[in-house]
Amino acid sequence: MSVPASATAAKPQQRSFWIAVICGAVILTIGMGARQSFGIFQKPIAADLHVGRELWSFANALAMLLMGAFSPFVGNFADRFGTARTVAAGSVLYVIGMFMIAIATEGVVLTLGNVACGIGMAAAGFGPIFGSISRQTPPEKRSIALGVTTAGGSFGQFAIVPFVSLLQYRLDSWHATMFILGVMSMVMVPLAFGLREQRAAAPKPGAAIPQGTKGALQEAFQTAASGCSLSASSYAAST
Repeated sequence: MSVPASATAAKPQQRSFWIAVICGAVILTIGMGARQSFGIFQKPIAADLHVGRELWSFANALAMLLMGAFSPFVGNFADRFGTARTVAAGSVLYVIGMFMIAIATEGVVLTLGNVACGIGMAAAGFGPIFGSISRQTPPEKRSIALGVTTAGGSFGQFAIVPFVSLLQYRLDSWHATMFILGVMSMVMVPLAFGLREQRAAAPKPGAAIPQGTKGALQEAFQTAASGCSLSASSYAAST
């Protein structure tokens, strides 16, 4: 029995979830790989700018703290404006930070560049990408999809860090090496649009209201408080 053409046309063809998986994995490969290679620049920057190693260490630590602090807020942005736009904006900010570091001749610009990289990586990192892929992937294939995406971040550390080390050795200029990393990171921007999702249907009357940022933070703090109380009670009982 053949299906009527009108019924076939009424159902739009869904895009393969592997597009989002591949785009997300490549974004994490470049972003996390470049981020993890920053330790290579500690000695060259200290020698070139005549500063202590603590300046670059502080800038890197600040970037990592900001990446964690902004993660809940970029999740809210992804829910409101879409994951693709959020990841693209984060990628642009990340690239700007890379170029700021590449042209830095003083500690202030160096630190501000790391701040931009940290916030940008929060928006173009695991959280928004995992959320988008989870929503686009069938439940029975979600584990392998998230595993492949996670492997992208690990592969970045495996492949990009040795590449940056070799590049720095050959060029003997941390400015040029960082500039090349910035150019490579520009690929993240168009890849972000591979995470676009189909518009969700309007919720039916009586359906559960999606949890907002305030509710999510309250639940997280309550869970953390309950965990601390349970740990304290267990410790008191054992002693």
